[in-house]
This record gives sequence, C-alpha cells and structure tokens, in this order.
Amino acid sequence: MFREIIPSWFVERMGRISYSKKFFLHFIALTIPLMFAMSLIVIDVHTNLKQNQLEQQAIDSFLHTSELLMYAQIHRGLNQSYLRGYDDFTEQVQETQQAVDEKISDIDSKREQWPAFFHAEKWDQIKAQWHRVKEENHLLKSYYIHNQLNEEILIFVNEIGEQARIYLNPDAKMNRLSSVLNGDLLLATEALGKLRAYATSLSFADTRTPEQQEELAIMIGGAQFFVQSVAVRNPDLNGETKLDVELEQFTTSAKQFLRLIKADELSAIGPEGVFSSGSNAITSGFTLYEKGNGILLEHLQEKEKQSRLLIGLVVVSFLCSIGMVCLLFGSSYVSVMQTIQALNKGTRRWIDGDFSSRVEIKTQDELKYIGDSFNQIAHSFEQKIKEQEQANERIYALAFTDQLTQLPNNHQLQLIVERDMEAGMKQATILRLDIGRFKNVNYSRGFQIGDETLKQFARRLQEVLGEEEVLSRQNGDKFTLYLPHQADVEQVNEKIERILEQLKKPFDISGFTFYLSIRIGLSQYPKDGQTFTALMQQAEEAMYEAKEDKEKQYVYYHDGIHQGFKQEYELENNLRVALANNELFLTYQPKQNVKTGEITGMEALVRWKHPTIGIISPLNFIPIAEKTGLIYQIGEWVLHEACRQTKQWQVEGFQPLVVSVNLSANQFNRKDYLLPLIDRILAETGLDPTYLQLELTESGFQDPVLVKPILEQMKERRLTISIDDFGTGYSSLSYLKQFPIDVVKIDRAFIREICENKGDQQLTKSMIDLGHVLGMKVIAEGVEEIEQIELLRELGCDEVQGFFIAKPLTNEEFIEFLRK
Repeated sequence: MFREIIPSWFVERMGRISYSKKFFLHFIALTIPLMFAMSLIVIDVHTNLKQNQLEQQAIDSFLHTSELLMYAQIHRGLNQSYLRGYDDFTEQVQETQQAVDEKISDIDSKREQWPAFFHAEKWDQIKAQWHRVKEENHLLKSYYIHNQLNEEILIFVNEIGEQARIYLNPDAKMNRLSSVLNGDLLLATEALGKLRAYATSLSFADTRTPEQQEELAIMIGGAQFFVQSVAVRNPDLNGETKLDVELEQFTTSAKQFLRLIKADELSAIGPEGVFSSGSNAITSGFTLYEKGNGILLEHLQEKEKQSRLLIGLVVVSFLCSIGMVCLLFGSSYVSVMQTIQALNKGTRRWIDGDFSSRVEIKTQDELKYIGDSFNQIAHSFEQKIKEQEQANERIYALAFTDQLTQLPNNHQLQLIVERDMEAGMKQATILRLDIGRFKNVNYSRGFQIGDETLKQFARRLQEVLGEEEVLSRQNGDKFTLYLPHQADVEQVNEKIERILEQLKKPFDISGFTFYLSIRIGLSQYPKDGQTFTALMQQAEEAMYEAKEDKEKQYVYYHDGIHQGFKQEYELENNLRVALANNELFLTYQPKQNVKTGEITGMEALVRWKHPTIGIISPLNFIPIAEKTGLIYQIGEWVLHEACRQTKQWQVEGFQPLVVSVNLSANQFNRKDYLLPLIDRILAETGLDPTYLQLELTESGFQDPVLVKPILEQMKERRLTISIDDFGTGYSSLSYLKQFPIDVVKIDRAFIREICENKGDQQLTKSMIDLGHVLGMKVIAEGVEEIEQIELLRELGCDEVQGFFIAKPLTNEEFIEFLRK
C-alpha cells in the first residue's frame, strides 16, 4: 500500500541517507510544524502583551497629564480674577501655580518610563509656555497664553494616544471608552475651563460690551456642544455601569453652570460664585476621566494576566509535546543504532585514513547492503583523494609558478614577502628588472627565440642568487629579485654588479648571437614601504626613472621620483584640458639681417597660459607631449596658427615674412602624417610655401634612409628646411651635406660668451664658413648684446635672433614692433 502511495524518487533519496539522518528528518518533520505553530502563538501573544504594557504606560501618562491640565485650567480661572485686582484669590493662585510646577516636575521624573510615546520636544514647548504664563501680567495676554498652553497639553495627550496606538485597541468597547475620555471629555473640560475663566473675569462689571457679550455667547455654545457630545456618546460610557454616577454628576453640574452663565447675573453672583460653579462641573469631569481611565487600566491588567497565562500554557504544552516526541524517536533510534554498531566499528579504520580496509558484514539482512555501500565508498574515496592531490599539485603550479621560466610568479612572491614581514623581518630590498628593447628580439627573431631568451636570462640571474633570495617573473620581460634581510647599499650594489656581469656575455640561441641590457629600480623595506604592493610600486617607479636616465642602469627609489610622476601626471591632464580650452597661444621672435638690419622673418614659439599657474614654458610641457602623443595635436595647432597669422599679416599689408615652425622628431618620422598635414594647412590658410620654414633638431637626422625622402618632398613643395640648435648633437655639416638643408641655426650655447671666449669664436666661425660653403644660410640664436651682433657681422653670419632684437612677442606686440 505504501509503495503505491509514496513516490519512488522520494523513497530513493531517503534510502541514500543514514538511519541517524532518517530519524533526525522524521523528528524535524514532526517538530518543525509544532514549533512553528507554537512560535506563531507565542509571538502573537507576546506582541499583544507588549502593546498592552505600552497602553498601560500611556494611560498612566494620561492621568498625570490630565491632572496637569486640570491645575492649569484652575490657574487660568483664578489668575483672570487676580489680574483684575481680586485679592481674595491671591493665595489660591500661588497654591495652584505651585501645584502646576510640582506636576511638571513629577512628569519630568517619570518621562524616562514612557520612552516609546513621550514627545520630548512637545513637552519642552509646554514647559516653555507655562513659563510665559507665569511671566505674563496682562489680563488678555495671560488669558490667551493660558489657552495656548492648555491646547498644547490636549495635543500632547492626543499624540501620546496615537504613538501608543491606544485608539487601535482590538477591544471595541475599550476603544470607544478611550476615545470618549481622551477626546470629547477633555475637550469639554477645556471648553468649560475657558468659560469659567472668562465669566469670572466679567463678573467684576455690572455691564458688558457687545464684543464681550458675543465672546461669552460663543464660549457658552462651544462648552454646550462638547458637553452634549459627551452626553450623546453616553452609550459608550454606559457600557461600564461603574461610570453611571460620575457621568450623571458631570452632565448635571455642567448644565447647571451653563444655566448660571446664561442667566446673565454674573455680577450678582460674584467671582467666587462663578468660579465655584464652573469648578464643580470641571472637577466632576476630571473625576469621570480618572475613573474611566482606571477602568481601562484594570481591563488592560486583566488582559495582561490572561496573556501571560496563555504563554505559560503554550510553553508547557510545547515542552510536553517535545518530550513525547523525543521519547518516541529516541527509543526507536537507540534500537536501530545498536544493530549497526558493528558497522560503525568496522568502518572507523578507513575513516581514520586506512582506505585499504573494508567493512565485514556477517548478517544477511538489509543492513548488509549498507556494508557493501561503505566498501564501495571507501574504494571511490581512495581514488578521489589521489586524483585531488594530483589536481592540487597542478593547480598550485598554475597559480604560483610562471609557466615559461618555472620561477615564482607575482602571487607566490607576494606570499613569500608578506610571510617574512609577519615573521618580523627588519629589512629587505626589492629589485624590479626590465630588459631593454626586448620586443626587438621577439619581432626580429620570433617569439620562440624570445621565450628561450627569457629562460636563459632567468638561469643566469639564478646563478648569482643566495640561499634565501628569490627571483620572480611577473609578465613579459619584467622580473623581480627579492633580497630578504638585505638593505645595505654596498651589498646590494655588489649584487647588482654581479647581475650586470652576467649580461656582458652574449646570448647564443638557435644560431643568433645578441646582447641584452637591463634597467633596475630598487625599493627597500621598511623605509620605502610597509607592504608588498607599496614596495613593488616604488621599485617600478624607480625602474622607469632608470629607463629615462640613459646614463644610469639602476636607481634607488626616493620621494622625488613619486613627486615627479605625480607632477607629470597632473601636467599631462592639465595639458589635455588646455588643448580643449584653447589655453595655448603663439609668440613670435623676430629674425634680423645682420648687414641691413631688415626684419626677415620670425620664429613661432608656443606658450601655455594656465588659468591659475600662469605662463608655462614649453620646456616643461613639450617633453610630456612627446611621451603621451599630444605632440601631434599641439604640433598641428602650432603649424596651422602660425601659417594663418602670417597670411593674415600679409593680407593686412605688412611686408611678407618667413615664419619658422619647430617640428619634433616624432612628427618628422611619420611621413604619412606630416606631408599631408602640411599640404592641408597651406591649402586652408592660403600661405605661399616659400614663407614657411620648418625647423628640426639634429636628432631628427639620425636615419638618412628615412629622412632624405621626406626632406626632398618638402623641397618639392618649396618649403625652407632649417637645422635648429646646431652644434649640440652628434652630426656634422659634412655629414648633413647630403640633405637639402637651407638654413643652419647656431645654438645659443656658442653665442652666450662669444665675445670673451676665443674658442667659441673659432667654432662659430668654422660653422659659418662651412655653412656658406654648402650653400646654407647661417642664423645665430640667443643674441643679447650689440657687441655680439657686431662680432657675428665680422664673422660673416647672415641673420641673428635673440632678446637684443626682441623677446618672443604676442600678435599685437609683433605688429607694434613691425610698425616701429
């Protein structure tokens, strides 16, 4: 029967778990619903209990606050007569004022008991308003301030009820009773209190003004409305027979008071009579309020007892049920587990690690299948362990070893360094090694030879390592050498020299022989960094510093390196912004014919006006533009702006002048980029090519095969070619004669002391003569004195340029210069 009812898949899955788990599941299947049902009951009862306690606290606060309201109303009524000069109320005013102060202090002492619903800010406003009442001596102002105080107390009571959710009590009878007491009844007492105070004040005069009569009528109507509201909701109160007498007393005394006021005999009755009649009605109202809230409190206390009793019954029932379930399943579990105890002993050996052992089952019942399953699991588990160990070894090799060189990778190196740091290592050195121009080996000889080169490189470095020193490969041609416990500069430098000595020997791979050079950056623990990441970063920055400085093969990290990188990065970002915001501008430095004094042309020089820093020299931003590739964008803008401005001056009627524009080696080496750019800019600006001179430094002429065709195509376009800063590079005029060069500019270094230094005079004379022999015009840069011009004229120089003629000028300044 059960086989037909229970799904086979469920039976199959139950058969895969142990008896202990089966019993446990049965236990859970029975106890969880029981626990869930019990928990729901307990949670619901506990929630109601907490709400019950909250409502009891709220009622307690109602009673204290209503007492404060009663005293405040009494004080208002007495104070109105007192301020009119009725001295018989003096003592009563003082006593009532003291009663209010004491009640406020009493509530202050109890406010910590009502944190869930006590509105501290509103309470502080009530106290502040009471302080104003005591300070105010003006009759009408005192009356209205009293009214505001009592209104705030009523609002305070209402907010307590809302915060405590007392109006949401599921008991409809108690809900209605609370609504009448804390709503209509308190409003009725306040309306009667206003009327009592106002009528007592009017009882001093035999006559009343129409305004006073109207105000009195309004108050009578308001009080009558609220008293009638309480009477109308009489069934809500009559549900409690204990309130019949108090309700009757309130309505009767309230109606008597209203009839007295309507009789218009206030002056005959006098202040004491009016006040006494009103007080009777109000006092009976507060008596009703106090007793009604007492009934609510008794009701809540009774419900609390019931809730606690219910929780106790639920807990006892739950414990008895759990006890029965435990007894039933415990006995069943023990009986079955005694049978399989033998199986447990037999399998304990392979559980302890002896996977070759097997369980011997002598019985022929269903438990024999369990023994067979254990034996199969043991065999399978043994095989899985062996496979997992092999897989772990392979994973470790992949995760912690560079697969090409079999050196530790960056992850393993980090673990080694951090382990030494945790062990209390005092000092260490990190060396970041970069193989120079290694990509040329890959591209020219192939990646296979490149890989073999890296292997040989790693083996050579390992030959100089100490026992604890670690060589690691990160990626590509970058290696890291870790020297634990070493920070002595002499020892580290000795290690570096041994590494460099290894690289003096050529690499001979597959018939190719070549040499490798490296640049090394060093950082030291702990002075350069406290973590592995920081040390690697500092060593990396030092390595790039070494790559920038061609004279150094290794550089130790120092603060200036990081600051340099930071400044360079910020300057690069600012330069990109400058290009977008048009912060670059051109200045023009005139060139003068030495013999005639005529202005023959000008050199366009780019400047950068930063909005906060000011003018930035091209010496600071052009090298960064070269590194980042921004030189192409800057160079294009300079060339276009120089041609445009020169053409504009010609159109405006100024004499045609040749404008010189500097080209960087990066621009010059891109034939497919430079020549079309020049053609396009000349076409766009309309400048004749004969008025454009392109200046290149000697470093741009190092590859004749590349340079000569570009220069020849420039000459075909009738452009003028100039060598800038001649004499500071590695070329010579005899070597450059194969190029179509038109102008040679002698560097300012030879001109600065030419009048005093005979050597500079002879060198300059030689360069001028050789330039003329090769048919080139010669210009001297950096002329700052008339004596230099006169000497250059004697030496045969053609043109001069420098601050003596004019500093680099803006567009407007250059126009003024030409006009003068």
